[in-house]
Amino acid sequence: MAELLKRENDIVTLKMELTRPQHARAALQFQAGGRLQSLPLWEGGIDEWGLAPSIASDLRTRPDESQFHIAPRLLPSLHTAWLQHAEPGRPLWIHLAKPYGALRYLPWERLLLDALQTPVLMLPDFIFPPPRESATMLDIAVCASAPLNCEHAHIRDGLVDAIQAIVSGIDRPVRLHVFADAEMGEPVRHLSPGSAELILHSPADAERFVVEDPSSRLLDSSGTLRSPWLLWMRQALKPYSTDAVHFVCHGHLSGTSGAMLLAQSPLGRTENYLAGPVGACELTSFLTQVGAWATAFSASRDNHNPVGLRALADEIAQSLPGPMLLFNAAYDAPAALAQSYRFIHAQSAQPPPRSRAVYLYCQPYLVSPTRGASDGGELSEQVRSHIELYSRNDTQRDSALKSLPLSAAASATRSPSFVQAASKSISAVTAATERLAEQVQVQYQQAMRDEVLPEAIVQRDLDTAMDTIDLLRQAVGDIERRRIHGEIEQRLVEIEQDAPPTVEALVEAPIEGPADSVIEHHFLIGSDVADSTEQALLQAQIERMDQIADYRLQVEQLPGEATESPLDRRILKAKLDLEQRKLQLSDSDELEDAP
Repeated sequence: MAELLKRENDIVTLKMELTRPQHARAALQFQAGGRLQSLPLWEGGIDEWGLAPSIASDLRTRPDESQFHIAPRLLPSLHTAWLQHAEPGRPLWIHLAKPYGALRYLPWERLLLDALQTPVLMLPDFIFPPPRESATMLDIAVCASAPLNCEHAHIRDGLVDAIQAIVSGIDRPVRLHVFADAEMGEPVRHLSPGSAELILHSPADAERFVVEDPSSRLLDSSGTLRSPWLLWMRQALKPYSTDAVHFVCHGHLSGTSGAMLLAQSPLGRTENYLAGPVGACELTSFLTQVGAWATAFSASRDNHNPVGLRALADEIAQSLPGPMLLFNAAYDAPAALAQSYRFIHAQSAQPPPRSRAVYLYCQPYLVSPTRGASDGGELSEQVRSHIELYSRNDTQRDSALKSLPLSAAASATRSPSFVQAASKSISAVTAATERLAEQVQVQYQQAMRDEVLPEAIVQRDLDTAMDTIDLLRQAVGDIERRRIHGEIEQRLVEIEQDAPPTVEALVEAPIEGPADSVIEHHFLIGSDVADSTEQALLQAQIERMDQIADYRLQVEQLPGEATESPLDRRILKAKLDLEQRKLQLSDSDELEDAP
C-alpha cells in the first residue's frame, strides 16, 4: 500500500489555513517514503497578502484584485521547497482548509503562477470519485447576459470565445444550448460550430417566467429558483441531460457572499426590478435540477465585481463535487479556456492549463496517468488511495469510500468519469438524481470533516442517508430501464414497418386485382430494380416470369396433392397472368418494329 500511495497520490499541495481570524499559515505537503510530509513555510497576518481587516467592505466599493500579492516572507521558502520536492511542469495544488474566510478572495492562479511558473489547481476540501456522465454526446448550456448599464460587447465576445473554446477543446460530440440576450443572437448564428450541434434558444420562450420579484436571492437559503434566466433554462433543458453549464456574466458581492449579475429579463434590459443577483444557493439548486456535473464562468473584461464572481465560483466548487472553472479574459487568450475544457472533458490524460486566467477546482483523478486506461480498476484504486490520503478522520474516509461504486470493474470507464449510460444523452431525471446523491454525500463529508457531531451519530445518519440514496437510484434506474426498453421496442416496430416484406410474406399474401398487381407483387421479389427505369423493370419482370414458369414445370412433376396446395395455386395463377402479360409485351414490341 505504501508504494501504491507513493505512486498514485504523488501531488504537491500548498495548504493554507487560518489559525485566527486575521492570521494564517502555509505548509507544503508532498509524498516521501510513502507518507504525507508537511513542511511549514510561513505564518503571519493575512494583511501580508493585501487582505485588510475591512477587506469585505473594501471589495464592495473597490473590487480590484490587483491589490493582492503573495506574502513576501513566504516567497523565498516556497520557491526553495518547490524546487526540492516537485518536478518541473508539475501542477501545484492549493488546499484552502475550512474555514478560510477572506483567503477565498485571492487570485491564487496568478500569484503562484507568477512565483513558480507552474500550473496551479485548486483542491476541494472533500474527496469524491469521478461523476457519472453521458458516454458519447455532451450537452453543455451556455448563458450570456449583460445587466443594465454594462456593455454588451464584452459579454458578446465572451460568449463567442466560450462557444469556440468548447468546440475546439472537447474531442467528443457536443450539443450546445445557447441562452443569451436577444442582441447576441446574430453573432451566434454566424458561428461555424464544426461537428457540434448548436441550439440557439429564443428569449421569447422565457416570457412566462418574467414577473416582478422584489425578494433577495442572496438571503434565500431554500434554493428556490426565481431568476427568469434559470427558470427558462431549466424548462428548455428538460429533454436533455446537461453535463455542464457555462455562464458569461458580471460578478457581484453582497457582504461576504458572491453572486452573478444578469439582465433583469431575457426579453430585454429594463429598469424594472424583475430579478436580483443569482447567489450560490439558487445556482446550486439549478445545477442539480438540470443534472450538470461541471460548472464554468467567464468574467467579462469590464467585470462589475471580479471578487464577487470569484467568491461565487468558490462556493459552487465547495458545494458540488464536479470541476469548477473560472476564466478571466483580461489575463489570457481564449486558447487557455479551450485547454481547460480539454483537460476536464478529454477521454485521456491531458496537461493541466498553465494560465493566469484560469481558476480551476477539480479532483486529482484528472491528472492521473491512468486516465484513459482501458482497465478502470486502476482508476478506482487511485481514487481509493486519494481517499485514504486526504481524509481527516475515519468517519470522513468511510463516507468517501461509500461513494465509490460497489464494483469498480463494472462501473469504471475509459474516460475519467463513470458512465451512467452509453446513449447519446441519459435522461435528465437520472442525471439530477446523481447530482442530488453527490450533494448529500458531500454535505455528510463536510460534517464529518468538521466533527460537529459525535462520530456514532454521524455514522448512523450516514448509513440511513446512503440506504435512502441507493433506493432512490434503484427506483430511478428501473424507470430509466423501462424507458430505454420502451424506446427500443418502439424502434423495432418502426423498423419492421419500414422494412420490405419477406419473400414468404409476399407469396403467402392473397392475390387480388389485375395482372399488373400480380406482376408488381411477385416479380419484384428478390429483384434490385427499385430505382431502375421502366424498361429495365419490364425486362426484370419478364425474366422473373420465366423463372416462375420454370418453377411451374417443376411443380407439375410433383405428386398431385402438392399442386393443390394454396401456395402452389397462387404461384400457378401468377404464372398464367405473367405469361399473358409477356405475350402482350411481345405483341407490342413486334408492332413497334414493323415497318
